[in-house]
Amino acid sequence: MQANLLPLNYSRADLLSRLEGVSFGDEVFDSLFGKLNLGHLVFLHGTQRCLALSELLCVQAQLALTEGGLESKAIFIDGGNTFDPCLIAEYAEQLSLDSDKVLENVLVSRAFTYHQLTSLIANNLKPWIDRLKIKLAVISNILEPYSYPDVAGKQSSIFFKVALNSLVTTIKEKKIVAIVTSLNDRYFHKKSFFKQIAYHSDIIAKLEDYGDSTTVILEKHSASALTTLVSSLRL
Repeated sequence: MQANLLPLNYSRADLLSRLEGVSFGDEVFDSLFGKLNLGHLVFLHGTQRCLALSELLCVQAQLALTEGGLESKAIFIDGGNTFDPCLIAEYAEQLSLDSDKVLENVLVSRAFTYHQLTSLIANNLKPWIDRLKIKLAVISNILEPYSYPDVAGKQSSIFFKVALNSLVTTIKEKKIVAIVTSLNDRYFHKKSFFKQIAYHSDIIAKLEDYGDSTTVILEKHSASALTTLVSSLRL
């Protein structure tokens, strides 16, 4: 008899709860997103708050598995000169961690052109992961270098596809969590880029700021219905 076998597209809840992943460490956000599992691509877009969330995850990833972390260093590939070490230090202090040590465990590499960003993702990411046993990668402000007005459209589109396809392959092959951000939705005019990221993403969330509150619109989630949440979390 095969009555006890589950359909191929289902998993047991008790096994899912043990999947290795990283949490935000905040009750509100964790109730919305759940754990960000290894092998997943998470796309955050809308405002500068996306940067804050991605840097928070760089700190959370360094925590023990029992504390919602990955016991791992993090890679931060900066596509728009956005990295803020003060945020990392602040989050570390909130968790009673040594801020200097936490900062040392975040590998930052900046790209000022789409050629540089593509090269970092396609040529450098895997070696970094292998050498440092990293399980979390952030690609910050990914759309900006490919969307400058003076950038040739066809060529930047080709390079963007190379970068994204390489990133997706690396995520699946190396079993990491990747956070991709776009900090300004004026780049929505590059709809083809958004569609490509959306197709490969396991989670997509849009952030909108209203004073001290942030509206989080969960646009895609591999395990949840679409949800809108207003959070007063200070980021």
